Amino acid sequence: MKRIVQNYCQQKAPKNSFFFCVRVFACLFLCSYALLAQTPSKPTTKHYYPYEEQYLASSPRKVLIKDTPLYRKGLEMLYVQSNFKHEMLTPPGKKKKVKVSYPDYQKALGYFLQSVEKENNLAGAFIATFLIEILGKNSPKYQGVYFDLIQKLSKNNNCKGLFLDGYYFLNGFGGVIKDERAGRSKLKKAYHLCAFTPYSDSIIRVLMQAKAEK
Repeated sequence: MKRIVQNYCQQKAPKNSFFFCVRVFACLFLCSYALLAQTPSKPTTKHYYPYEEQYLASSPRKVLIKDTPLYRKGLEMLYVQSNFKHEMLTPPGKKKKVKVSYPDYQKALGYFLQSVEKENNLAGAFIATFLIEILGKNSPKYQGVYFDLIQKLSKNNNCKGLFLDGYYFLNGFGGVIKDERAGRSKLKKAYHLCAFTPYSDSIIRVLMQAKAEK
C-alpha cells in the first residue's frame, strides 16, 4: 500500500490546474488511508473474572457490569494473590505443616456488601451470595443478609435470585415464612425468563417436585 501511494504521488503533475488540485487531494487521501491501515487497532474484548462470567450467564438479557471502586476492591481481594491470607496447615495424612494461601472471603464480602449499599452494584450482590455460601449462609450472622441479596437479584430478574427466591418461599427456608403459592408463582416466572441460563434445569426440577407433592 505504501509503495502504491508513493508511486501515485510522485507522478508528474498535469498542466491543467484543476487536475493538479484533484491529484493533490487524492494523494493526501491515500496517504491518510495508508497511515490508518497500518495503525493496529486496540483489542475490545474485556476480561471477566469467573464470578463475573457467572453473573453475566445468570441474566436472561444482556447486562453491563458496573466497575465501581468498592466492587473493584472486592475483586482484588478475591483474585490478586498479594491480598490472600496465609496459614500453616497440616494436609490430611501428613505430619508436616505447609503454607497455604487463599482469598480473604470475609474481607472481600465486606467490600461487595458496601458496593451493593453505596454503589447499587448488582454484580456485587451476585458475588456476595457466593461468598456467603462459602462462609455459611445458614448461620445467624448471614442468613438475613443472604435472603436480602437474593430478593434484590430477583427484583432485577437475575435468574439465581428468581430461582432461590421462589425456592425459599416454596419450602420456608432461612427464616422465610412458607408460602407455596408465592413460591410457585416466582418459580414460574423464573421458568419463562431463564430458559437459556444455567439455572433452567434446577427451576424445572423444583417445579416438577412441587407439582408431584401437591
